[in-house]
Amino acid sequence: MLSLLALLILSSSPAHARQVPGRATLPSDCTADEHFVSDHEKSTGPVSAHCRKNQNGYKFWQPKIRPQRPPNWPIEDQKAKAWDPGEREAVLDALAEIPPELWLESLRGIYRMRRSKGLTNQASSGGGHIVLYDSAFSKNEDLRRVLVHELAHEKFRTLSELDRTNYVLETGWKIDQNGKIFSPRACCYVQYDGKKSPD
Repeated sequence: MLSLLALLILSSSPAHARQVPGRATLPSDCTADEHFVSDHEKSTGPVSAHCRKNQNGYKFWQPKIRPQRPPNWPIEDQKAKAWDPGEREAVLDALAEIPPELWLESLRGIYRMRRSKGLTNQASSGGGHIVLYDSAFSKNEDLRRVLVHELAHEKFRTLSELDRTNYVLETGWKIDQNGKIFSPRACCYVQYDGKKSPD
């Protein structure tokens, strides 16, 4: 029968974790298809440092998870926030399920920031950067959905003018004689910003 201590250790370590028995796990203990995850807290309790098998797309996405602020980020009162190891893993887990069509070379970085007062969105994007705010990591939020939404914005920005026009018309938007895009719909948008722009 497992001791209480053994049960606590098992419950605080993810199923995909590999720890070194008898001592703390170090980055040098991880194999080529693993990466090191340092100690961190989760809602279920503390998680000890461990080696974890690389997620699908790890080599593509991991270098894009960046510290600090995005260069030339236009919202000045938003401050950078250090990545928590658990948040970083949650992002990599979510990105592992993203279809290859959204593995965008134009995406230069994914950043962690504190949101401006008055903003309710979970994330923002622009200039090849995605910024994630605290609410993106709430247990009621689907991080995959947040990331797909921002990646779709980025994908739209990289379309040719012809492809962009075709997309706009195919999705029910209209273009007036001055070239201004508008929507004939008065309601029922998936996201509040869907009313402003087709991207």
